[in-house]
Amino acid sequence: MKHIIKYSLLLPLVVVLTACETIIDVDTEDIDPYAVLMSRAEPDSLLTVRMTWSRYTLDNHPFRPITDATVSLELNGTAVSSSNLSDGNYRFAVLPQPGDTMTLTAYVPDGDRTLTAGARVPLKPDFDIVELVADTTSPYGDVYYRMRIKVTDPSHHGFYKLMVFPSDWTFPWVDSLGSYDWSQPTIDSSYSYSTYIRVKDPVLTDASAIEALSDDDGFNGREFMFTSEHFVGDSYEFNVEFTQYSTGLGYYVEDVMMVAPFKVKMTAMSYDYYRYEVTRDGQSTVQTIFMEPVQVYCNVDGGLGIFGALSKAERRISTVRYEHFHFDNGGTIFKQQPKKR
Repeated sequence: MKHIIKYSLLLPLVVVLTACETIIDVDTEDIDPYAVLMSRAEPDSLLTVRMTWSRYTLDNHPFRPITDATVSLELNGTAVSSSNLSDGNYRFAVLPQPGDTMTLTAYVPDGDRTLTAGARVPLKPDFDIVELVADTTSPYGDVYYRMRIKVTDPSHHGFYKLMVFPSDWTFPWVDSLGSYDWSQPTIDSSYSYSTYIRVKDPVLTDASAIEALSDDDGFNGREFMFTSEHFVGDSYEFNVEFTQYSTGLGYYVEDVMMVAPFKVKMTAMSYDYYRYEVTRDGQSTVQTIFMEPVQVYCNVDGGLGIFGALSKAERRISTVRYEHFHFDNGGTIFKQQPKKR
């Protein structure tokens, strides 16, 4: 009887709580928008600026371009005028180079607004691939790679993004019935999709030295961003691991590197652009309403947006050393005896 009385008393409270739902109409037309400036300088590419108006969070309409802005550039102390392309895009007839210092100024007549932002083009990243190790002992034909990379940066103020690109490959047809020639795949070195990489180095990630030994900590994704702040000395070496799964690679051919030589791209970013990339990535990973929202970094005075700069470098590697490091099963490292389907 006591339980019945207790639940009876709780029932009105539940009804009250579930009934407390109020729909609030928000007139987005009364919200004064901000002027937004977006630009990214890259060596040997014409500098382009995108100008738009901001919009309310729940507004799904396209961003309105700012077509009547006056945008100017100061490059290493020299004034450069822009040409208005269309749809809020402005272009300068200059090719920024590493070490260049730039200041953008944009005047927007609507609201008498002036936006300013500055950036310096970083030097190209100085890095080398020390070695590439492959573990081919998987019974399913998977190939696990460990790549050791050396980054040189005496300044200890570098901001970087690392990506690994495998070559694509297909096995050619050999007859009208759809049979494959498993001995000689066709290579497409222009493959433009990066692979998932894992980095568990405590100097470059948030993982502690103990956590870095586990499989679940560190970084796991396509774009690894890090800084040289904690480098000891002028350079630092770290391992990057990635996998090619058993879709034929390394399972039907004699040498895995004959199938998919790897290309490594590293991007050096200005401080502001690095902060923008990190916070934008953090915002995209917010998955529930209970997670703390991430404020995307902005370096534009008088409005919103980002003016950043970057420089890229890439290396290719086609030599590999075979070793047990992922599996501890005593399997055979095959290199000269491919399996046939």
